[in-house]
Amino acid sequence: QAKASESVQEVEGLRERLRELQRKLIKNERDVKEATRESDVAASLATRAGQGASELDTAYQRALRALEEKTARSGDARERSSRLQDKANRLTASVFAKVQELKEMEDEYLLHERRLTDLSEQVMAMNVRMTDYLQVISDRSEFYRTCQK
Repeated sequence: QAKASESVQEVEGLRERLRELQRKLIKNERDVKEATRESDVAASLATRAGQGASELDTAYQRALRALEEKTARSGDARERSSRLQDKANRLTASVFAKVQELKEMEDEYLLHERRLTDLSEQVMAMNVRMTDYLQVISDRSEFYRTCQK
């Protein structure tokens, strides 16, 4: 009977060990399921993070291109502004030169006009004198014509 009792105790120990192993197996299965679930969540989060990073990179590339375009346009505008400034400076210099030339021409015109006025007055005075001389000549001619008859 000692052997039977020992066998029963051994069987009870084995049953207890089996129950303990079954509990541990169930706990391990739950832990595996929980780990699988957490792994799936982590994979989903990683996928979303990857998508977010991809979207962020796309947005960054778009912003970079937009900035490069604005920089190029700004450079073009700056270059165009510089060309317009140079053109305006040349035009201003040309206008000042033309104004100076016109002033010189106006001064010369006024000088010629005064000279022409002086000459016109001289011609008119000479015309008056010539008319007087013609009158004297006519009078004398008439006198000499009538005198001889």
